[in-house]
Amino acid sequence: VRDDTTYKMVKKYIKEDKVRRVVDPTILNPFYIQKENRLRKNILVYGPSFPTDIKDQIIDFAKKKNLCLSCMGWYHSWCEEFIEPDNGVNVQKVFAESNYIVSSSFHGTIFSIMHKKQFISIEVNERGKKVRDLLKMLNLEKRITNTNIRLLERAIDYEKTFTLIDQLRNESLRVLEKELEIIKNAK
Repeated sequence: VRDDTTYKMVKKYIKEDKVRRVVDPTILNPFYIQKENRLRKNILVYGPSFPTDIKDQIIDFAKKKNLCLSCMGWYHSWCEEFIEPDNGVNVQKVFAESNYIVSSSFHGTIFSIMHKKQFISIEVNERGKKVRDLLKMLNLEKRITNTNIRLLERAIDYEKTFTLIDQLRNESLRVLEKELEIIKNAK
């Protein structure tokens, strides 16, 4: 499983020592990472909903930075641009080319990290627990806010983050390979 919430749910039904935690497949195999990109001069808003006070702060931040306010995946009338990529590669390109990202989704948070973007995550519902678990695992829990988007201006030490990601990825691959070997030998 990829997060504490799912782990707790699954261990109710499966013997605890049989439940293993691994990183999300998008971290495990980040084949989609764009290598070279131009910046769009925008703030990407990615997620289904944002509290009104955060929305107002995002709008003000974009104006102060003279950046276009773009949304993708979910339409938000307060954004200047709705981006509709036609495939997954182009979704990743939008993440890679954005200056800042404000996300209220799990995968939006992962894509922000994998593209080494200045981002914040907004925790808006129960699904936000998975985002919190992810950020805690990567020592980035300070990137969650429901009150202050100024965190976007705080630099992230991606060298430390990716050292940890590499460790977690390798541990996850070992767990998955071990489980696959058990299945193979059971036949």
